[in-house]
Order: sequence, then structure tokens, then C-alpha cells
Amino acid sequence: TVQPVTHGDCYPKHTTELNTSNKLTMAKSSVPDAQSSSGSDEEDAEQIRITLTPASGIEETDLHWKLTGGVVPITVPADIRRRGLSVVVNHLLGRTADSDDQSDNEEEEDTEKLAPIPFDFLLNGRLLRMGLETVAKRDGLSLEEALEIVYFPAVSAPQGSGSSEEMPDWISCMTGVGGGGVCTGGYDGSIRWMEKCVEMASVVAHAGPIKCLAVDSTSNIIATGSIDQTLVTHTYNPQTRELGLHAVYSGGHSNSIESVSLTGITSDKTFLASGDWMGGLCLWEVPRGDAAAESAPTKKAKTATNSTATAVREVQPTASWKAHASSISHLCYTHDSSPTSSKLISSSWDHSLKVWDVERQDCILTLNGNRVVSAMDRCSNSDVVATGHPDCTMRLWDMRTQSKEGSTGVSEKTFRPSHKSWISALQWSPTDPFILATNSH
Repeated sequence: TVQPVTHGDCYPKHTTELNTSNKLTMAKSSVPDAQSSSGSDEEDAEQIRITLTPASGIEETDLHWKLTGGVVPITVPADIRRRGLSVVVNHLLGRTADSDDQSDNEEEEDTEKLAPIPFDFLLNGRLLRMGLETVAKRDGLSLEEALEIVYFPAVSAPQGSGSSEEMPDWISCMTGVGGGGVCTGGYDGSIRWMEKCVEMASVVAHAGPIKCLAVDSTSNIIATGSIDQTLVTHTYNPQTRELGLHAVYSGGHSNSIESVSLTGITSDKTFLASGDWMGGLCLWEVPRGDAAAESAPTKKAKTATNSTATAVREVQPTASWKAHASSISHLCYTHDSSPTSSKLISSSWDHSLKVWDVERQDCILTLNGNRVVSAMDRCSNSDVVATGHPDCTMRLWDMRTQSKEGSTGVSEKTFRPSHKSWISALQWSPTDPFILATNSH
């Protein structure tokens, strides 16, 4: 089961809105919400019984966030939300709840307590983002029995660790590299390798703006495609901190290159896929080692720093075909790709996702939507695909689902709009399959 993904969600410090009357009394089995009004309105408010169960598969850590003493039903307001439930759990754990109305005695007592923890909650397998009663009615859950709510520490918003100097032009593409660094491509046609916001190396790779970039972390090979219809690879040397031209790829595209994907299916071979503005798709074998350099065709090229002509490897496509009716926005290889059976996923402005058998150059699965697919990425450990769209929403496609007939099906989930403009890029965490990042215009 694919859990919903939190992206760009900053968890607020919920404890600042509490007042001293918001106390949980187990004898009454009543828990007022942090946002509930006081007086007779609290007594007349509708109540719902719930049970709080800690999420499994998450280690205890030093926070000690798991409740002890078994699962005991408690009563809470029907309109309580995530923030109010987080207050409840912190109160049961004996943690402090900050308040502007605290007395001096209460402040002295709270100094002996631990700081509150922001929590997240799952109801019926989905993150709680509305009132309890609203979610229960939406999912058809019975209120006659206690609702089982699973809780766990919330993922805090990332903290900035610095910023780089202002770039001379727009940053059009970026990807993470080993050691906490990033590699960027810009509208000035330059590639920049950066570590901790400090530029380690840069090179002018294209005459036009760079539209796409991919990095093979095992060999430090960087592939870039540009509006000027060129596709090249560079290598980064961490000892000398230099970016050098590796190979030029010609004979495949006749218009702007919009997407590239690198994969090391075997230890001695790396493959490159590229897609263009008109929906054309090309496959390439990336040369590796000195032996490949000696046997591969070469062409004369001028370096970015001087006019001296140097010999570089020139690569022709192993295959090319018309994959989509419009621009290919992203490419990625499937999780189970191997030397004998490699598959490629492509997304396009023609509203579709396609899965290709690379060996046969045959489309084995087509998913048609009703929106342009402006961004796409695959989960690091499965064939769950996330897509971004101009309608400000993100969608998940689980291609592992099996139908009753035994054939591969697709499970699709749509998240509520998370941006105010179209999603231009997204990337899954390489270490955590439940976290991905999105950005927007």
C-alpha cells in the first residue's frame, strides 16, 4: 500500500493557541479541541469516541512518543483536527502545552515537563487533514464504534543550511549528487557542481539554455540536453574539481531536448534515454573507460576556456522512435530493469504516461489522463510513480497493482492542490520512499 506523501507541508507550532481550560480529564472521557470555544458551547458540542494507536514500524527513539497502558477509548469533539489531536497526545504523554494565559504556578510545573512533539494522524489509512466527523462521513465509517486513529511524530519542515551566490541566469534543472551536493543546469548553458552551496566546478556545455539534466552517481557522468538540439555528457573529477567533456550524442534529435535519464543497469555499462519537444525518444549507450574512447568515433570540439580543438567521442543512438504526440516531460527506468529486460517510463504533454519495453521498442502500458503531465519521478524502491500537473495537483500511480485476471493494473490517487501554480518539477527522496519534494511556478 502506498501511503500518502507529505510535501512542502510545514507543521505549525500548535501549542501556542492553547488556554488553561483545555485540559483532558479521563474521568469525563472528554477532550476539548485546541480550537473549541469555552463555556456552554463545549458542553453542547458533538462528541466522537476514538482510540489512539502508535504507528508500527517506527522506532521509539529518544522522544518517547508512544503511549503506554494499552488502548483506551476517549471522547473528543467531532470537529477536532490534527492540531487538537496533537495537543491530546502530548497531554497524555505529560508534555508541556504553551499558553499565554498560564499562571506562575503552572509555568513552574511545566518547566519539569518535556517539550511537546508535533504529531500526524492516519484515519482509515489516510492522513488526517479535516475534522474527524467530516472524514468519517466521507469514508463511510460508523460513529457507533470508536474510530481507530494511528499517530506518529510529524515530519518537520526542512531547515535551510545556507544559500549560494546569485546565479547569472535562471536555474532550469537540478539534481542531488553524493555528499549532499547538487548539480544544476542554467539558461546560460552552464553546468555547475555545488557542495554545501559552494560552487566546486562549472563549464559552459551548450550554446542555448539547458532544459534537462541527469547524473550517474557511480561514475559522476552528467548528461544534459538543450534547446539548441544538442545532447552531451560531462564527467566530474572530485580530486581536481573539474568538469570535462565526455561525449557528444548526435543523429537522434532535430528539436529541443526536454528530458534525459541515465541508468547503470550493469557495472560496466550505462544507458541514456532522451526525449524531445516533438515526442521523439532516443536510446544511447554511454561510452565508459579508455578502451571505449579508442574504439569510438571522435570529432573535433573546442573547449569552453580556449580555442584549442580536442578530440571527443561521438555517439549514435541505438534506437529512436516517435513515443508521444507532444513534448516528453520526463523519463525514468523502472525499478526492475535489468540487462535482459529493461523498461522505460515516459510522461508527456499529450496527457499520457507510457511504459516501454526497450529491447522491443514496444509500448506495453498506456495511462491516459485529462491534464498535461509537467513533471514525473519514480519511487526509489518500487514502480510507484508521482506526476505533477498544471492544475496544481500531484498524483500517484501504483503500477504494482494486480487485477483479478492476473494482469498488471494501476491504482491512482490524487492529492489536493498543494501549489498556487502549475507543478514544474518533483523528485522522490533517494532514501525515504514516503517523502518527495515538489516545486512550482
